[in-house]
Amino acid sequence: MIKRFAMFALAALIVLMSVAFAGCGNSAPANGAGSAAPAAPSASPAAPPAAAPASGDEYDSYIAAPKSLYVAANISRTASSQTSNKIGTQTTDVTSSGPAQVTRTNGKLELQVNDKIETAGQSVTTTLYYKDGYLYMNMNDTTKMKMAQPEDQMLASQNIGAQTFDKKYVKDMKSAKVGDSTEFIFTVEGQGMDALIQNTEKNLGSGADAALSAANMTFGDATIIVTMDSKGAITKEDVTMSFTMSAGGQDITADVHSVNDNIKIGGANITFPSDLDSYTEMSAAVGSSSSVG
Repeated sequence: MIKRFAMFALAALIVLMSVAFAGCGNSAPANGAGSAAPAAPSASPAAPPAAAPASGDEYDSYIAAPKSLYVAANISRTASSQTSNKIGTQTTDVTSSGPAQVTRTNGKLELQVNDKIETAGQSVTTTLYYKDGYLYMNMNDTTKMKMAQPEDQMLASQNIGAQTFDKKYVKDMKSAKVGDSTEFIFTVEGQGMDALIQNTEKNLGSGADAALSAANMTFGDATIIVTMDSKGAITKEDVTMSFTMSAGGQDITADVHSVNDNIKIGGANITFPSDLDSYTEMSAAVGSSSSVG
């Protein structure tokens, strides 16, 4: 059960972290991956509410909207998910919630993701950090691990949506005004979600690649609702999806509803613990490799 739970937790974290940036622009930052991104622009008078795109223009508006997030030096959000897993005849519900913060300090990417996963009366609290080329994981303050992760790979994982949600995977797209905001509602075919995971595996290194390949994840279509404010900035993403995977020699079917909300430029304030140097370094057999050292 522990291995099964850990595998699902890994898959869920990867999906949530990737979908959070699922609309990023079609190119890397203008100053190159791994370099300092321009700071968020200073506050300016509020723009008048933008009209909802004309029918047929939604895809272009959706792709263009997240550019301000991609170049921002400081972003925060809150994430939550509810998942129903079916293993044989047994169904287990899993919830996950917590904030995430991304900054670029002196041109260096830094990350903090707090996540509490609860299932069957048990909970695992995990905090992920990224700093100075290392990804750190603290589980319940009892298991602390780290692995080398080049910054360009972390940056590439943020831009993954532009490669995955190609127009050929998007269908039934429409938009609607909700107050001063605009909602984009669309479906991404299962093949597009599969591509998301395949690309994410590569960006996370050979250990995650091997673990998720062994899990043999297959996605159904996903329904995505993206909310943009009057300036065209994304403030919320709501995703409903399903997938099957293998763990512990058994097949798992999962129905997932995840939300990234309160997405803000300038809302991050990362605090790193003083004991990161003491975290146990993961070997190639566990999750690292010579290609990420």
